[in-house]
Amino acid sequence: MTIGSQVARWSIAVAAALVALLIVFVLMRFAISFSINMCYSGTLKSLATVSEHIVTSRNETLRAKYLEFLKALPLHGYETNCNEVEASIKDFSKRNGLPSE
Repeated sequence: MTIGSQVARWSIAVAAALVALLIVFVLMRFAISFSINMCYSGTLKSLATVSEHIVTSRNETLRAKYLEFLKALPLHGYETNCNEVEASIKDFSKRNGLPSE
């Protein structure tokens, strides 16, 4: 076995490993983005449920509380923690006798 053929084999092995890592990276990015989108969808559904009850209620005090609640939601763009937002929605709903789902 010559040095040239050993280098060629190692080059092929390294290239194959890099391709495998790239494929894993792309698949993980897709899985993470899918999970994040599902998180946002569930959170928005919960928020819509509470909003529907607030909008149809005639309770002005509750509407004012809800407006303050919306302004105080822990929203940070793409870094928003859906669990924190869900917990806030459930807490507000529980304190005000509203369904959260």
